[in-house]
Amino acid sequence: MMKRWGWIRVVAVVAALMLVAVACDSDSDSSDDDDSGDNGDQMVDPADVDFTAGLTGEPVKIGVILEETGGALANPEIPEGAKAAQLLVNEAGGIQGRPVEIITCDTANDPNTGADCGRQMVDEGVVALAGVLSVQAGEFMPLMEENKIPSVAHVAAGIPGFTSPAAFPTIGGIVATAPSVAVGVVEQGATKVSAPRPDLAAGAAIPTF
Repeated sequence: MMKRWGWIRVVAVVAALMLVAVACDSDSDSSDDDDSGDNGDQMVDPADVDFTAGLTGEPVKIGVILEETGGALANPEIPEGAKAAQLLVNEAGGIQGRPVEIITCDTANDPNTGADCGRQMVDEGVVALAGVLSVQAGEFMPLMEENKIPSVAHVAAGIPGFTSPAAFPTIGGIVATAPSVAVGVVEQGATKVSAPRPDLAAGAAIPTF
């Protein structure tokens, strides 16, 4: 199991590609509005795409746990970015010739489902998580620690993102962005700052930052 920690660099690349893929997807959405159709591009049905890029062998499984549904914290674009990154990596030859396989689990902002997602990742044998964004991380990160499964490019949305030895965040999450935005608007001359937040228990901490 300890060998899994050696995958951190590989998964970091995949996580970075996920972020790029999501950004590109967002850019393409905005440009589609102005598309005159002159380039003749056509939408591709994901069902017609071979995300293994023809690679064979035992897949390298990477997990993504998130709130894909469940109200204010839903981020349905993350799995799309993960699939795009999977295709990019596999088209480049995969990982030592092995195809990357993305396994996603939606906690639906439910702690019980969050714990189930953690057990699913262990049962599936993922080598790492990548791009996790979940306020339910406290329900599954202890399992990641126990099974030596790193969470790379973990977007901290709660205490486990900062304190878990299995979490490797690349950004400060809301803890960093909330005060940074407040400082920024004050520097622009604002004298009163408000903090809108999701009507969720986890969101109650935002104003304190």
